[in-house]
Amino acid sequence: MSPTSRFLKTLLAAPLLTALLAAGTGHAAPASPGLGESRHIVLPESSGAWRVVTLAAGNGLQVTIDAEGGLLRSEDGEHWHPVPKAGPEALRQVAFGAGSFVAVGDGGTVLVSPDGFRWVRRSSGVKASLRSVAFGHGRFVAVGEAGTVLTSTQGRSWKRGDSGTESCLRSVAFGNGTFVAVSPSRAILASADGSHWKRVHRGNDAYLYAVTFAENQFLTLGDRGLVCRSANGSDWVPAETGLLADGGNLATNFGHPAK
Repeated sequence: MSPTSRFLKTLLAAPLLTALLAAGTGHAAPASPGLGESRHIVLPESSGAWRVVTLAAGNGLQVTIDAEGGLLRSEDGEHWHPVPKAGPEALRQVAFGAGSFVAVGDGGTVLVSPDGFRWVRRSSGVKASLRSVAFGHGRFVAVGEAGTVLTSTQGRSWKRGDSGTESCLRSVAFGNGTFVAVSPSRAILASADGSHWKRVHRGNDAYLYAVTFAENQFLTLGDRGLVCRSANGSDWVPAETGLLADGGNLATNFGHPAK
């Protein structure tokens, strides 16, 4: 089995985090792969951190980024094919909105595509690596190193925002009219427009690596399997999952983001 095949098998076998939250046991059935909704999946890294992988859905297909930072495309959610990515930089995450896929990555890389096959490089105006991208309120929001925040309505031209921090922002999500970003510095940030941010929660004593919006709530994931949840992005409480109770190397489907 090729590295790409092993990677995709791990993704599609990942249990739903929302099911883990309900059961509190660390065990749940895998989610169906379907093409209708985007999915966020978190994979443990050897460093103890978590990596967020997105299966972005739109225009009747799915796009994701493999373990090497390359692009994969599928028309049925089961058979995946590598596609050219218009540059050597490793990509980190992809999102769909306004009729296009937007992928972000190292060195401020931004790629845009209507069909997941033909990708065009767009200038982000920054050199900092971009770690995550989300779509909501009619705009894309990308976050990354040194507190970098960028916004764009179509993915073609980007504007700098003010995150109020110089810490790396590892992940961003949108739901209930709010963008939420998390940082390994234990910070949770919230924004109504993706440009102006405020710190809303310290995040307990754990580094935070991932955030998504699933089943009408935000979920963050940190080291030691710590999960916090919030309905509005401002008020957070810890949630028990048993995710790493046995010290296992578990991939987890992080749910379905807001449409």
